[in-house]
Amino acid sequence: MDPLRSTSLLPLLLICVVPGVGLSPAVAAPPPVALEVVATGLDFPVAVTHAADDRVFVTLKGGQVLILEGGVVLPEPFLDLGDQVSTKPADGLLSIVFHPHYAANGFFFVQYVEPSGDTVIARYHVSEDPNLSDPDSAAVLLRFSKPIPSHHGGFLRFGPDGYLWAATGDSGGADDPFCRAQADDSLLGKVLRLDVDHNVDQPPYYAVPLDNPFVGPGAPLDEIWAKG
Repeated sequence: MDPLRSTSLLPLLLICVVPGVGLSPAVAAPPPVALEVVATGLDFPVAVTHAADDRVFVTLKGGQVLILEGGVVLPEPFLDLGDQVSTKPADGLLSIVFHPHYAANGFFFVQYVEPSGDTVIARYHVSEDPNLSDPDSAAVLLRFSKPIPSHHGGFLRFGPDGYLWAATGDSGGADDPFCRAQADDSLLGKVLRLDVDHNVDQPPYYAVPLDNPFVGPGAPLDEIWAKG
């Protein structure tokens, strides 16, 4: 091709292409975001949730769950596990979640680290006072022995399937040298899926959903939904 001729096409191509740049619709600016202080003076809050009502439940690392109602923190904790949780930097009360039918059954679930370093998933019940739990209603679903008291996990949520989902730490220390998250015979470093509407009145206070991916004899353990 004649170099002069090919070069002369360049302005034409630019003329054809460049006007198209302005045809894209303008991207709307996102709405402004503002922060509003709703409570102060809380000692190391780690999680915030609700019980499908107007109250806000704030989890403190030290083992307390406080209620924020009408912009005021109620003076008495909804739950106080201060004498049952470890106070080490990575430990404490990690999570609270309310049963989807909490208004009817009064059940809620917590995950915390004991002074021994073990992690516990337990169920509690609200008392006759809706702003106080029953401290004697504890039912321990699972307790994980932690060879290294670190990497605790702690996340609890109910899925749209109605089952309790729990994330557990790998207890691995630096670089997870023991690879427990991949170990089929360990609940550490996993996402667990539990049916807490069965065995309500007897240990282990849950059942394994039949459609969990590893249900059956041998490892991986039936409670496991996903490995880390």
